[in-house]
Amino acid sequence: FPQRFAHWERLSLSLSRRFLFLNNRLTQPSGPTYRQQNIGLFELNAKSSGSATISSELQHSFAFCAANATPHPPALKTMISLLSLLLLLPGAWGLEEQAAAYCRTTDVDELGWDDSEPKQGLRLLEAALAANCGFEEYASPHRNVFFVKTHKTASSTLSRMVALKGLEMGVCFAGAVMDVGQNFWSRAACVERLREWRALDSTHVDMSVRHIFSRKDWWPARDCGERQGRWLEEIYGAWRAFFGDDVALVLPTRKAMSHLLSTLAYYQVDRNDFTNSTELWNPLAQDLHLLTKADVRRLQQVFEREAREKGHGFGPEGLHVIVLEQLYASLVLLRHRLRWNFRDMVTVSIVHDGDQGSGNGHKQSQPDNPFENFDYREYETLSVDMELYRALKKFMLAPWKALQARVGEASLQAEMAALNTITHNVNKLAVPLFQGDAVLADKEARKEFPLLTPLCDSPNEETMIDQIKAARRNCRPLDPT
Repeated sequence: FPQRFAHWERLSLSLSRRFLFLNNRLTQPSGPTYRQQNIGLFELNAKSSGSATISSELQHSFAFCAANATPHPPALKTMISLLSLLLLLPGAWGLEEQAAAYCRTTDVDELGWDDSEPKQGLRLLEAALAANCGFEEYASPHRNVFFVKTHKTASSTLSRMVALKGLEMGVCFAGAVMDVGQNFWSRAACVERLREWRALDSTHVDMSVRHIFSRKDWWPARDCGERQGRWLEEIYGAWRAFFGDDVALVLPTRKAMSHLLSTLAYYQVDRNDFTNSTELWNPLAQDLHLLTKADVRRLQQVFEREAREKGHGFGPEGLHVIVLEQLYASLVLLRHRLRWNFRDMVTVSIVHDGDQGSGNGHKQSQPDNPFENFDYREYETLSVDMELYRALKKFMLAPWKALQARVGEASLQAEMAALNTITHNVNKLAVPLFQGDAVLADKEARKEFPLLTPLCDSPNEETMIDQIKAARRNCRPLDPT
């Protein structure tokens, strides 16, 4: 039987190459949307057969597919059915099921994660990411993104997610002061100075992921807009001039009280000092230099007017709000609007010393129950923050309803659940192995995991900054026209 089994394996490879070549001739190019779908799972099945030669040949076949074929979904399904029949692998679909399980459950026992064979678990997790957990893939991801890195909104974790996608696409990142020789995190947020620096720069810019203000400039805020309370409106206009009208402005936000508690804990500000100091009120709004409710309403009108002018379309341009309390819905929405892939939205948490729940760093000045016997007077001290949160949340919910109409509620719920689960599994199962010194100690071992390695290796801001700086060396000059 083993000899006959090997014969059928090789026969299937030969037939699959001819099938792919014929398919390439008969089908019209339609972009790489479906090229990688299920490839990782079949490659995994080949490896599990115990034949290094077959694994190598299958990889060659799939590389050939990605480079030379653009099969329509029916043709791809035919190819998959043919391969599954000819390979005669009794456990093939079992392996696919195992990989898909990483997108559906966080129960390690159900996943079959064997601590004595961690690489096998990583292979399944890699395969699940390669197959995009079975969800739609896009062929032309949007590049022009301005991520507004606000404080205490999970922005470090989210900005790394955006930066990793930018590195994959080969974008040119904006330095804080472009190419004028300053440090990456130097202040370049004020519109006038930003325009001056941009005038001295000579590179095309695609993406920005950076903090906008240091603590001393945002809490309490020192407004540096050309018109008070309009900083975000003005900076958005400047970035549209840099990037083009299709710039995507990505802004994370969260509920006012949870933001306050996180901010007080991290910056070690006593709650009594906060309630007694009006200049510290509304830290969420102050981070965007919105000082009054009128400022918030004006900003809301700006983006509502832009949405109307664009016919309330579902394109990538305009405002994208990530609501922390609806994180996975926000990320699913973001990825469909930006035409990014499911695996691009998987995040690895970055926890700073002093963050709530970090268990290290600063000694927090807040009690275990921050509401116990203390009145924050939030309807007074956080009135602008509450108004801002309500306004921003509308800009997430409106396109979400449009997406529901496009793809269906059931599909969105399944994608949200899968993103939640796969993110949990990556953080709990994969990240510790990449941080250790046994399983993946050398670079050669990590080559087997091209998707997990950039995601799980050195998940911190310092490494991200170094990667962005290195990527900026390859930025192309501006088009003189």
